[in-house]
Amino acid sequence: MDMTTDTPSTTTVWLGILAALAAMALYAANFVASRYSIQSGLSAYDLNALRYTTAGLVLLPLLIRNYGIRKLAGIGWGWGRGLPLAWLAG
Repeated sequence: MDMTTDTPSTTTVWLGILAALAAMALYAANFVASRYSIQSGLSAYDLNALRYTTAGLVLLPLLIRNYGIRKLAGIGWGWGRGLPLAWLAG
């Protein structure tokens, strides 16, 4: 019985290590930036607004590429479903 295993290439392993280090660096920088921001006068609400606005702007090109402008603008969905949801959600 021949048991062949697929071993990842060296490039894939280094790419994984690099991605893990980048994720750890971003996670650690978040704590440093949050502490500095709180000490310089920003509130928790300001930090949340900055965090979610930045994430939204970073991910917006990916969303547009996957769904397209017409679908995101509601042309494909129709306003009949979106407006009551927005009104009820506040």
